[in-house]
Amino acid sequence: MKKIFRYSFALVAGVALLVGCNTSNEGAIYSGEKGVAFNAPIWIVSPSTDDTSFELPLNRANADAALTVEISGGDSFTDDMAEIFTIPASASFAAGEYTTMITIGMDASLMELGVSYNFTVRSSHPSVNANPELPKGNDESAWDAPKYRGYAETEVRCTIPLIWEAWANVVWTTDVDIFTNPIPATEMVLEKAQGMEIFRFPDVYEDGYEFRFSWNITDKETSIMPSGDAIVYQNVPVIRQSTGLAYDDTSSIYWLTDYDPEYTFYDPATQTFTINSAYYVYVDKDYSTVGGFGWFNDYFEITEFLQGNPW
Repeated sequence: MKKIFRYSFALVAGVALLVGCNTSNEGAIYSGEKGVAFNAPIWIVSPSTDDTSFELPLNRANADAALTVEISGGDSFTDDMAEIFTIPASASFAAGEYTTMITIGMDASLMELGVSYNFTVRSSHPSVNANPELPKGNDESAWDAPKYRGYAETEVRCTIPLIWEAWANVVWTTDVDIFTNPIPATEMVLEKAQGMEIFRFPDVYEDGYEFRFSWNITDKETSIMPSGDAIVYQNVPVIRQSTGLAYDDTSSIYWLTDYDPEYTFYDPATQTFTINSAYYVYVDKDYSTVGGFGWFNDYFEITEFLQGNPW
């Protein structure tokens, strides 16, 4: 779908995706005889429901001899997390080995799909520290001491992703008038999570940004419940979700949706969702307020059911 606005995405420094791991000589970027560290402060893990474990790489600077280091969970590794995940007590490097893999056990049956489970894993061995002045780029020859890349602990963000399937074709229209050009009627797909009554309109304004909500179609309810941060705006309980639209270099426009069924609902007679939201600007890093544009309605009319009309 062609987007109304162009939005530039920047790689977030220090965030690693566990899609594939390069276990080449990471030790070259460390200094000191006993430096042991994770190479990113955050690891994003997306296992399947069939997985029973995943791995995190741990690196060291000096590989002359075999080494065993203690591993533990950080403060956020609560008893609830310990029921789902198992962190080994130690990790071992063979002589000549700069990188070893820490195997984290997991019980997927105890995890809710689409929910992020976050906890820290730390090494008790002396480690190098992160340096914010690390130069950009991958040319390690330019990384002059004492500039190191390394973290004594890393935050694991583990989510078993929902499996989405096309549920209906829709046409989106809106009475939003805050942009220079009118927003044309736009065709898109309403998606449903397999086995769940969770729905989303994907990529409404920008790729990667969705409007997600729960909807009880089993009981043919007309009310919907948006997913996001529950806050209060102008004395109205609302749910905050990002549209992905950049307001400036540090701020974005968010939907603040009034989920009162008088204002946000599905009408089976017209097969149309009416979603009432304030369009508001927040600073992305801390949600400090910038200002609002007012309340508007977005309309999503179903033109074709792809898995049957529940009504």
